[in-house]
Amino acid sequence: MECLESNPKSEKADTLGIAMIIVNCLSNNSQTTVSNFTSIVKNITNKNIKMFITMNCIEPYHDLIENISAVDNHLKKREYDQACDGLSTANDIAYACSDGIDRYRELIPGWVFYGMRVFDQLSVAAMRIIDHF
Repeated sequence: MECLESNPKSEKADTLGIAMIIVNCLSNNSQTTVSNFTSIVKNITNKNIKMFITMNCIEPYHDLIENISAVDNHLKKREYDQACDGLSTANDIAYACSDGIDRYRELIPGWVFYGMRVFDQLSVAAMRIIDHF
């Protein structure tokens, strides 16, 4: 929730505004995660592991980022069901990556997993807010 607290708009934001700030945090988090995985993959010599991370995290995260962007647009249009659907899809993508790479924990820095946990927490918070509309 650090991202929310650090946003100066959060103090005066209504419930929808808070949800939109959280979605912006999700977008930033997702882009950082893709960058982190891209950097990590460059240093992995095992082609199978490199391909696994690329196919199960990097490429799907590009779709996740598009989903988060769509969620933001749905919120702006007050299309709350579609926003929830987009968040749910994004969560599925993030979970599949997280679950899959857990077996390579020794190759991936802990801060990457931390960032993924933050995504999970932020998406749950956004979903709870949006569900009330």
